[in-house]
Parts: sequence; structure tokens; C-alpha cells
Amino acid sequence: MTAFRSGHDPVRQPQRPAVQASGDRTSVLAEQQAALRRVAIVVARGASPPKVFSAIADELAQVLHVRNAGLLRYQPDGSGIVVAVGW
Repeated sequence: MTAFRSGHDPVRQPQRPAVQASGDRTSVLAEQQAALRRVAIVVARGASPPKVFSAIADELAQVLHVRNAGLLRYQPDGSGIVVAVGW
């Protein structure tokens, strides 16, 4: 038999991390949606493909919380061409 300390409910304890995780997921989703919206604005303004790809790489780096991100276009022969790098 397990002894329980007063005020400690092992059944309710996981709820706080679950709520926090839910809030984290919501925050991540909001960040991703904002990034998509910013890229959509670049596209809607008629930017050239290189500018759109650059915007995508920049937003990708921000959403992934990395210093830089790149986009590659894979060729039929298996090689790749760097399309854009975001800082």
C-alpha cells in the first residue's frame, strides 16, 4: 500500500504539466500561423520567387529557433541547389 502525504494528490498532479504543454502547443501553433501569414503577405505583394524563398527561409529559422535555415531544390539526378538561406 502506498502512503500519501497530506495535500498531495498523485492523480491530479499530471494536470498542471498537461495544461502547460497544451499552452506550449498553442503558443507554437500561433507562432507558426504568424510566420505563414507573413510569408503569404510577401506572396500577395507579388514578390519574386527568390524573395519569397528568402522570406520562407527566414521564417523557418525563426519558428525552429535556429540561427539559419536553408531551402534546397532537389534535381532529378539527386543533387540539390540552394534556393535560399535565412539568417
